[in-house]
Amino acid sequence: MELFTRQTPPPGIGLEELGAGRYAVVRLRGPHEGMAEAYRWLFKEWLPGSTEALDGRACLEFYRNTPREVAPEQLITDLCVPLRAPPQAG
Repeated sequence: MELFTRQTPPPGIGLEELGAGRYAVVRLRGPHEGMAEAYRWLFKEWLPGSTEALDGRACLEFYRNTPREVAPEQLITDLCVPLRAPPQAG
């Protein structure tokens, strides 16, 4: 699914197409300074207690709004950690 019309980026900026895959997503509500703690929780607490395994793809961050739009405590950021596909049964 293509979400945006492909455009030519300015010099010095590249485009990379990301393949499909599974991600664990944590929605952080509040200042961006809380991102390190949210990632720590994902990697040190949630992941070891789950049946999931990390994939080699890059983590992604989606900034749903910006400090120019809302107060720091109203910021919303989705932190996405790539997961391996589940093993095929059978």
